[in-house]
Amino acid sequence: VYVSDLQTVDADPLADIQPWHRDNSSRSLTVLIPLYDVQEANGPTELILKSHLLYPSHRHSHLSPKMKGSGGWRCRWEMWREFFFSFFAETEGSIRPCLKAGDILIYDSRVIHRG
Repeated sequence: VYVSDLQTVDADPLADIQPWHRDNSSRSLTVLIPLYDVQEANGPTELILKSHLLYPSHRHSHLSPKMKGSGGWRCRWEMWREFFFSFFAETEGSIRPCLKAGDILIYDSRVIHRG
């Protein structure tokens, strides 16, 4: 087993919601193990169903275009990304699993999600 990344996540109910993103472009797994209960009140991770199929290979490895020069281009892309993935979440559906401390949530690292 190769571990490419290890992080801690604090589900702060007052924190801003993350933008839609994915953890990796390769076929790999993300494993979440909460150290305390994650309920609707403190913001569970929202995962878009079937979104790992949007980018099936390394050839489309970035969720954003190459940013050259203008900050305006970046801003427009971020607004477009949020609109597109929010629309995709509505049409394909999304889940926000509430987890107990010690539960394990495993998903494809290409799944578009936010928390």
